Amino acid sequence: MKDKDPNDEELNKEEQDNINEADDSFGLPDLDFNTLDEESEKEEDTESKEEETTEETAEAEEEVEAVVEEEDNTEEEANLEYDDSSEEEVEDDAATIRSTYVPPKPESHTPKIIAVLIIVILASVAIWYFGFYRPQIAAEKARIEAAQKQRADADAKAAAKKKAEADRLAAEQTANEAADEDEQVSSEATFTTISERTGRYYIVIESFVDSDMAADYGNELVVKGFSTSLLSPKGKRKFHRLTMKGDYGSFVEAQEEANKLKGEFGKDLWVLKY
Repeated sequence: MKDKDPNDEELNKEEQDNINEADDSFGLPDLDFNTLDEESEKEEDTESKEEETTEETAEAEEEVEAVVEEEDNTEEEANLEYDDSSEEEVEDDAATIRSTYVPPKPESHTPKIIAVLIIVILASVAIWYFGFYRPQIAAEKARIEAAQKQRADADAKAAAKKKAEADRLAAEQTANEAADEDEQVSSEATFTTISERTGRYYIVIESFVDSDMAADYGNELVVKGFSTSLLSPKGKRKFHRLTMKGDYGSFVEAQEEANKLKGEFGKDLWVLKY
């Protein structure tokens, strides 16, 4: 606690005396009937009192200053102690916070980088596929198809040429075979003159009055590969009859062969027994 100021006690005593005097005078002003000597004595007393009061006041002020200075020192010491304890508490709290505080993990940019890389890779693949690979495949496919078509056309032309050559060779072979057959037939075909009756059946092509004309036509047929025979006239009829394809033992056999020859020599063919 702070020490009481002596000036305050004196002031309180004076106020108490004034209050008591006021009670004695019943609130009326006091009238002092003093002589000059008394007044001078009072003045001297007053001056001495004032001097004493001044001295007391100075002493009191010094005491007050000492007390205030002491209180200030006490407060400074208390503040220093409080500051030290506060600093220790703050340091303890800071140590506790440091021991329990877990700093937040720094945000990783790896997923974003990976996502961007994936997008870039996909875009690159799409550009490569649709811009380069797919057109290249289409061009290669078109080239292969064109080559296949060209090869097919060439094969078709070669096959047609080969077939034409085969047909030509076949026709040539057929012609050669026909020529050989004609030559063989012509070499085998003969023209004969029959003067005596044989009792066999012949296919008559035509009848001639002149034997030379009959012989000429018979030789023409021999060249074509048909064997011919000239039957000399007998009895009342004086016609030379030109026959072909030899002789037959029966009428039916001769007639069947005559029917086959009608398509080439006409319907005037007939069978005669000589």
